[in-house]
Amino acid sequence: MEVASRIPRNIYRVHWPLMLSAMALILIGFLFIWSAKSLSSAKDQLMTAAVGMGFVILLAVIDYRRLMPWVYLLYALGLLSLLMLPVFGVIINGSRRWYKIGPIMIQPSEFMKPLAILALAKYYCYRRGEKSFGTLLIPLGLVLVPMALIAKQPDLGTSLTFLPLFFCISYAAGTRVRNLALIIFLGASIGLFAYFTPGIMKDYQKRRVISFLYPDAPGNLDASYNVRQALVAVANGGVFGEGWGHGTLNRLNRLPMKYADFIFAVVAEELGFLQTSGFILLYLFFIGCIWRVSVVQREPFGKWIATGVMAWFGVQTFLHSAMSLRLVPVAGMPLPFISYGRSAMLAGMFALALVVSVSTHRHDVFSQADLEDQ
Repeated sequence: MEVASRIPRNIYRVHWPLMLSAMALILIGFLFIWSAKSLSSAKDQLMTAAVGMGFVILLAVIDYRRLMPWVYLLYALGLLSLLMLPVFGVIINGSRRWYKIGPIMIQPSEFMKPLAILALAKYYCYRRGEKSFGTLLIPLGLVLVPMALIAKQPDLGTSLTFLPLFFCISYAAGTRVRNLALIIFLGASIGLFAYFTPGIMKDYQKRRVISFLYPDAPGNLDASYNVRQALVAVANGGVFGEGWGHGTLNRLNRLPMKYADFIFAVVAEELGFLQTSGFILLYLFFIGCIWRVSVVQREPFGKWIATGVMAWFGVQTFLHSAMSLRLVPVAGMPLPFISYGRSAMLAGMFALALVVSVSTHRHDVFSQADLEDQ
């Protein structure tokens, strides 16, 4: 009865612009998965989103702070799922990224993103303004460990999405900019070392970097094929687009992974510049709603959760779109709520559920004793 009595009250406190914009993105994803893949795949994606909506409804009622005692355990289980992939995972297209459970494929790296956000949020919950570089080693380790395990699969694109989580939450928590800048410098140095040291980076990963810098060089035409086709699709869209389901490269199947890694190119080809601009504005509105939740919430655990989710969706949306426009090297990653994929959709819905819970349970700053009394 107590939980039931909370539901009407919490419904009024839900950030409805956030929810409605997320639902609009999911419906747009349904339409373009239908266009790029099939109606059955689009229905499958919509059913996955409906299951994810159960997370949202559940956490809208339950105070997100009740997750705090379980955060590190959940994080450890996420790492365990990555560690066991070499033993129980299945290989698809040369990568061992998935578990196969009956007809369902599960990609644990997607679920590791919200778990890393929760772990960082808990770590910074009672720490503000880390003054020394050494104090950043623990939160940095919280993202570097899953990054290394995911990069080994190999899945460089997914692994790189963890770094923005660390930087955004650390900066919001008051970490000195010079300490974060030092980490960026060290990371860039390690990246250069990995690139030029034989045996660390895969050959196809190096070819992606070279093809990004010199796409028209004779030896790079095969490596740059995907992004060149994506650019042609975007150009085909023109101002008004070719119409839903009528994209030339989409119908000719000239876009590789057009329902996942390059679905933005399908959107741009069929909607055109004007409508695609509205689509991007919808994403910006959605991310702005998450930012608003983080600003309004005074309790640090919830504030850092919303900050991390905002960083995840914002950076991944930008990188996915930028890859289709050849603004950054290609490293496959889904467009949140649009690209086809059960694991990506469920992980995104779980992150949305966390933000919804933060928006419906606003708290003042509390002490450790207050938490222990929960």
